[in-house]
Amino acid sequence: MARLTRHQLKQDRLQTVYEQYEHWARHHYGDILWVVGASVLVAGLVIGVKTLDQRRAEAANAALGAALDTFHAYVGAPPPGALGASEKSYPTAQAKYLKALGQFLEVTNVKGLDALLPRSRAATLAFYYAGLCETQLGNDAAAIKTFEQLARDSHADLAALGRFARAGELVKTGKLAEGVKVYDELAAHPTATVTRDMALLAKAEALAPSDPAGARAVYAQLQKEFITDPQLAMEINREAASLEK
Repeated sequence: MARLTRHQLKQDRLQTVYEQYEHWARHHYGDILWVVGASVLVAGLVIGVKTLDQRRAEAANAALGAALDTFHAYVGAPPPGALGASEKSYPTAQAKYLKALGQFLEVTNVKGLDALLPRSRAATLAFYYAGLCETQLGNDAAAIKTFEQLARDSHADLAALGRFARAGELVKTGKLAEGVKVYDELAAHPTATVTRDMALLAKAEALAPSDPAGARAVYAQLQKEFITDPQLAMEINREAASLEK
């Protein structure tokens, strides 16, 4: 037999491998189709979910924007030329906040397939503003419940905002000890939305009417911690000076 060249040996090996694969494929054709089909299906689902999530976010952002326009709308009869063509005004604050509350709650009311996806940031922010509307309307109990929902959010910054607002409502409704406890927790674990100085200033303000000595102690603590911030130090000194002797 003639001696095979290195090129011929390589070609023979490739041919053998191909024949072995072809033989395996013929016997596993159904399995191959299932795997390929499953891969295509998964890829399609991923693309579909991303597209759905993007469309949902765009719609939620637009609805939130409209609600915020209402929330910040002018109350009363505006002077001539004060408002743009698309801007509205409301006869009373109550009318404005009732309208805005309905809009914010609509953003939070996620239905159908959207309910299976993580809550959008627009929906999360809508909870915060819905609580603010309820506060303005004098419905403190409802506001506390709304802020509690926000406080459980997976976004730490937004959850802190909900806890901060809830603490203010607790103080407002006579639950001073509970509110102060939340402020202490927020001060111990500050976030971008609720910084340590914000939490401590709110605590001092909450204590001031019934416990001016306690509030004064908080202001003294703030003065030590934030002495290098001139603007904040000025605010702290002003608040401390306003306390009853």
